[in-house]
Amino acid sequence: MPHTNATLPAIQAPAVDPAALGAEADFKKALRIGTPRIWHFFVEKHRTGEYAQLARQTLAQIEPAAVRNQSHLPLSVEARLLPDKQQRKNVQLALAAKGFASGVADGVFGGQTREAIKRFQSTNRQPASGFITELTAAALGIKVNDRAEGIYSSTTARIYDIDDLTGLETDERVLAAIKCLGHEPSVYGAFGGHLYVVARTGSTRAPYAETVAKNCGTYLASITSDAENAFIASLFNADPGFFDMGYYAPDNISYKIGPWIGLVQDPQGKEPKGGWHWDSGEARRGDDLHKMGPRRAIRIQAGRRFRDVFYPA
Repeated sequence: MPHTNATLPAIQAPAVDPAALGAEADFKKALRIGTPRIWHFFVEKHRTGEYAQLARQTLAQIEPAAVRNQSHLPLSVEARLLPDKQQRKNVQLALAAKGFASGVADGVFGGQTREAIKRFQSTNRQPASGFITELTAAALGIKVNDRAEGIYSSTTARIYDIDDLTGLETDERVLAAIKCLGHEPSVYGAFGGHLYVVARTGSTRAPYAETVAKNCGTYLASITSDAENAFIASLFNADPGFFDMGYYAPDNISYKIGPWIGLVQDPQGKEPKGGWHWDSGEARRGDDLHKMGPRRAIRIQAGRRFRDVFYPA
């Protein structure tokens, strides 16, 4: 019999959805980081699909409902980022400059502006919510008022991988800090427009702490108000690993050594209050620390000298 070559039907490879692959990769990153902040960024970036649903379920488990339902609503986020009329005008002007007509630049986000925002977001492969987010503002070249404040990271120190944060974390200061600190366990957050990072480097002297800060392009923290003091303390008071406690027999004192701050005393300064200043160069307003409300003082030994560091009682 003659041999007949059968023609097999062409088998089409399953289509690969780049968006689904991106969502899967980001989902794995968010799982490794595990903070509400990063899960919110994930949901903002990936609004639909299986992974978006799983992310929302995760947020429902780890974040209080009152916070989840209010502070991260698109309108609430936009109001925080653009609190005044001029900033909203700037958004409308930026949209028009990029070819997205938004009507009269009057600082009022009506239907035409919302549609322009949606079209701009879609063009830039962002979720088309019609509300300004940090990602949308950055793509427009608009400087927003501030970023969300509070503790960004876990409340206890841990190591963060810069590759996991990249693509989800929107604060460039965080990315720069984590990249610089490498594999030091840390807690970080924002207050008053500044980013604060507490790194757990083990028992160190002040010059080393100052060097670490300067190598990262920053300085040890200055504390000039009760509110700032309370926030900085909140970054590490929940983690006993930030403290070294013991007894110093020569002076018959118990000590509790916490993270370094940038309060330094001139060698010629008269004890106990003379010659103190902030390493950052920021002016001390009166007697910043000693005039703050009731608290306990923690004496920190630096070589043969002591520093009084004040945390909320």
